[in-house]
Amino acid sequence: MERLSLRMNWNRRFLDDRLNVNVRGTFSNISDEAAPTSGSAGFRGDLLGAAFSANPTWPNDPDFDNTGGLINPANMLRDTFSQTETNRFLLNLTAKYALNDNMSLNFTYGYDTSASTRKSAVAKSIVGFDNGSNGNGRAAVNDIDVQNNLMELTLDYKKDFGNSNLDFVVGYSYQDFGRSGRNASGWGFTSNSITQMADDLETAADAIESAISGDYQQYGQGSDRSDVFVNRLDPATTDTVNATFSGMNAIS
Repeated sequence: MERLSLRMNWNRRFLDDRLNVNVRGTFSNISDEAAPTSGSAGFRGDLLGAAFSANPTWPNDPDFDNTGGLINPANMLRDTFSQTETNRFLLNLTAKYALNDNMSLNFTYGYDTSASTRKSAVAKSIVGFDNGSNGNGRAAVNDIDVQNNLMELTLDYKKDFGNSNLDFVVGYSYQDFGRSGRNASGWGFTSNSITQMADDLETAADAIESAISGDYQQYGQGSDRSDVFVNRLDPATTDTVNATFSGMNAIS
């Protein structure tokens, strides 16, 4: 994992110190490459299961395929790929204005956004996989974009009467969440490079989406790499988009 972080903090007083403004921001970029492991993959489904079930006399050779149907761990390490790239930005703005000695007006705004892309691939030279990857190749791209806005405006009043005091707050708060993304998968790649497969799939998905007009929930392309089908909530607007791309046979 590689992480790059940048932080900024700015504070300033205005109007004879009656107004105090503070701005804080954070940006981070995280690149995380994961090993082919899973908590629910079974004894054959991930790298640990493959290592436990492998014959210890096998050579440490990714091209060794005399495994009796089992997964060669060296082959799995070479022919699988999973990497996630995440960019996140956080901004927090606070402002406090003293109306008098007893009353103050407070404003807070928070913004949090992140964009994450996970690319994964299994090369067609994989040995022992049961998901159709052998001789075929499979890849997936998963995008998630998240946004969160928070705004608060409060009026504070504090008064000391000697043997008693009064403290009250009146305010308004608003928060908005947004989440969107896509899941694309493809198979039938001409390349055996796992990184190239993931990049080709992302390029193909971007090309198809740019050719689709209006809202949609799902699209796909057949093995003939000709017409693209589009599924929408309103069946009356379901149509076909003409788009072609190379490097793979299908996307959904």
